[in-house]
Amino acid sequence: MKFKKSILICAFVLLKTQMTIAQANTVTLDVVGFKNNDGKCLVYVHDKKDGFPNKNQIKEIYFPIVDKRCVATITLDTTGVYSITVLHDENSNNQMDDNFFGKPKEGFGVSNNRIITFKRPKFEDAAFMFNGQPLHAIIKLNYY
Repeated sequence: MKFKKSILICAFVLLKTQMTIAQANTVTLDVVGFKNNDGKCLVYVHDKKDGFPNKNQIKEIYFPIVDKRCVATITLDTTGVYSITVLHDENSNNQMDDNFFGKPKEGFGVSNNRIITFKRPKFEDAAFMFNGQPLHAIIKLNYY
């Protein structure tokens, strides 16, 4: 009986350790400001400026929109400098739709909540250092 109890305790400790490790290396985004629940929340993760904000991403992940909000948890494999782009993909076509002037037709936001005005944000404006510890950020969407 004591042997079975010891095995159960060891299994629990190992499971708890694995759960803790899985939570490290994560970025949790609370994306707010959706106009509606249509479509999905599209998250792009970049580790270099080439292609930012909507091309050459290292991760492209989709999340549901519930009550005009999206909670997205992303796992990053290494420490380093990253930038995140979030898109309200209202028509679920898996891309950022631009108007005639090159402005996004759908809601759009970036890490550091850089205000998007007349030109696209730069990687450096949205960049943050990820050190492997769990990170939480709020991203507010902008609509034109």
